Amino acid sequence: RFNMKSRYLYSAYRNKITEGDLEFKWFSLPLGNIEMGDIVSEDLTLAMFSLLFVFCWMCYHLESVSLGVMGMTQIVLSLPVSFFIYRQIYVIPYFTELHSLTIFIVLGIGADDVFVFVDGWRQAEGIVQAKGIYPGNPLYLEKRMKIAYSRAKQAVFDTSFTTMVAFFATAISPIMPVSTFGILAATAILVNYLMVITLTPAAVAVYHVYIRNICKRSSSENVEPSGMHEVVTSSPAVGVGTESKGAPPHLASSVVMGGNSKDVVHSKNASSLGQFSAAGASSRISSPAKKLTRKATLAFVISEEQEKPTTAIEAFFHKRYIPAMKWKCRGIFVLPLVMLVVFLVYGVTSMVYATKLSSPLEEEQWFPTNHMFTTIQEDLNNKYMVGSLEEYVKIGMPFGISGIDRPGFNKYKPDDNRGHPVFDAAFDLYLEESQQAFARACSLISTKQCDRNGCERDTLVWPTNEALLCFLPDFQAWFATRNPGYSTVNCTRDTFYSELKAALFEGVSTDLHIAAIHCPCEEEADRIYRRRLEVCCDSIHHDYARRCCHR
Repeated sequence: RFNMKSRYLYSAYRNKITEGDLEFKWFSLPLGNIEMGDIVSEDLTLAMFSLLFVFCWMCYHLESVSLGVMGMTQIVLSLPVSFFIYRQIYVIPYFTELHSLTIFIVLGIGADDVFVFVDGWRQAEGIVQAKGIYPGNPLYLEKRMKIAYSRAKQAVFDTSFTTMVAFFATAISPIMPVSTFGILAATAILVNYLMVITLTPAAVAVYHVYIRNICKRSSSENVEPSGMHEVVTSSPAVGVGTESKGAPPHLASSVVMGGNSKDVVHSKNASSLGQFSAAGASSRISSPAKKLTRKATLAFVISEEQEKPTTAIEAFFHKRYIPAMKWKCRGIFVLPLVMLVVFLVYGVTSMVYATKLSSPLEEEQWFPTNHMFTTIQEDLNNKYMVGSLEEYVKIGMPFGISGIDRPGFNKYKPDDNRGHPVFDAAFDLYLEESQQAFARACSLISTKQCDRNGCERDTLVWPTNEALLCFLPDFQAWFATRNPGYSTVNCTRDTFYSELKAALFEGVSTDLHIAAIHCPCEEEADRIYRRRLEVCCDSIHHDYARRCCHR
């Protein structure tokens, strides 16, 4: 009739439905649950987009689809392993939508760890060659991996450990969903770290030895990914015409530096390098004390292609940020000093505002502001007149309960085995001091001061006779009417409890809820509970509870 249709990320209940001057709105709890499920399902598709974006960025930064696939696979595999530890080793069955957010934490940290290791692998290339070990040498791959691993493992450990400890700290939270989320997230970070220091080096080695060579053979130009290729070089200090250890003969008199195929020195630069090598050889002959070692020559002869930034971000830091940080005015580094002051002011301001944080004053809004389920709640709160007492929360205070017996209760299954109240055997409402204590409690509550935002009249209880319901004064008046010359204090115990039971069923007080039988007859107890009997009476008259169980 109203042609209500939903589309992607837009619910049909966000439309305004009118017919003439009449506006229609739909709401029910089952309908709300269905709508919430639909919203969560649509939001999960956005999560897939985030996974795709991270994967594409990994392929771009690593300059290899193969390494991107291996890195993403390692990140995704850490989740089921973490969940297995969470459920089987920690024995925590609790899992909600909050815990599914762990994938985003692992996604960011895992991708960053892979970047750190691959960057270390690239940097290790020049370090190994500076030591005179070149591609083709049996020790080249081992030495390069050792240097990359030793550098990356510490950086990856530091970032993973600090983040893991931060999430593990939430395990002490008394809010069970938050504590279990922290435990799962910390476990996922730990598993991801273990995979980064084991699977990622293996994946890089496999790519370097096998996959990259396949790609090179399939390319007519033999173009290699920047930063991931082997650098073949010879030392000019050895002299023109000599071959370096591990270098192919046809490149013995040239220098290949940098990260691209353009770094191969062609004839245009070969003469200058040859002159440099000849000069090096001449210097070695004429002045042995000033000879250039292979390491020094390799550190000195660096092509312009290698120094050139390969990305826009690197170009910004090389050409703009670093010069600005090094700029001085009268011997003072201006930009670092300004940044230090700005961040110090920001930190102090943030700390001041952090001290003013408080719990939310309004209910959490789960749907958009123009959603029917949201506007209906606003209409019920603002457009309908209600009694003043209906705006407040009703609180009940039981007496005579010493604790709760919860055998087999698992805090990670809060809906199961809720337990049973343990009644105080010493509690006896018949005693005069017990009745006085009950009356005194009612008086204290009625005059209790409250300076919170929710207490409009500066008192905990709304200052009217209807706001505080204490059944004892009503029961005492009713008892005196039925038993002339007696009160609840000077009568016998049997009379007191028999009259209390009679008052219960006659509805003497609107707050006289003293039953909900504590016995194995669950169906009978439920029946009585539906008659608004809320507190077990078996501490008041045991014979009535027994009759209920055998009825």
